[in-house]
Amino acid sequence: MTEAVVKKLEEAFAFGATDEEACFYGGITKQTLYNYQKSHPEFIDRKEALKQRPILLARQKVVAEITDDAELRREYEN
Repeated sequence: MTEAVVKKLEEAFAFGATDEEACFYGGITKQTLYNYQKSHPEFIDRKEALKQRPILLARQKVVAEITDDAELRREYEN
């Protein structure tokens, strides 16, 4: 597992990829990922945090739209 592969995995997880998708994107097998996680357990937390990024970005967008649109804001408040 190279630093470049770890970066590719992190990039994939940051846009919501599954383990399988991230492995494909990084050019590794799932077993390689799981072996890496076994020897670097802190990566599991990093992976799970990155997987939340798309959800948080979507929430941020919704809140911004509600805040910026007076009519939508009134509907939301009711």
